[in-house]
Amino acid sequence: MITDIKKIKKELIGFEEIDTFSIKPYSRIKYITLKGNSESFYLGGELHRIMHNKVVLYNSGNTWAVPINIVDKNNNIIYTSRFFVQKNYEKDSSKIKELKQTIHLQQKIINKLKK
Repeated sequence: MITDIKKIKKELIGFEEIDTFSIKPYSRIKYITLKGNSESFYLGGELHRIMHNKVVLYNSGNTWAVPINIVDKNNNIIYTSRFFVQKNYEKDSSKIKELKQTIHLQQKIINKLKK
């Protein structure tokens, strides 16, 4: 948990705020959410999945949920968490797709050679 604005700005270099519905799988996410009565910044982790009103993150073997909206007893939204994703994620995603395609083609060759 980080509350120093200078440290937060430094951590968010290369990241952009994004809507939770736009987050792609395996994105590296940092976030700001309400902790007690004040906002706190977290270094986050990799997106595992999005469930009802929660973003589930994974980092170093640990999984945890971050609320998208914090609501009161009457189900009124009192706070919306802010999520940040790496700006170059699209570039990484295309590289991953290319590598997976290469692996798939190599596996086909291996299977043919086995026969």
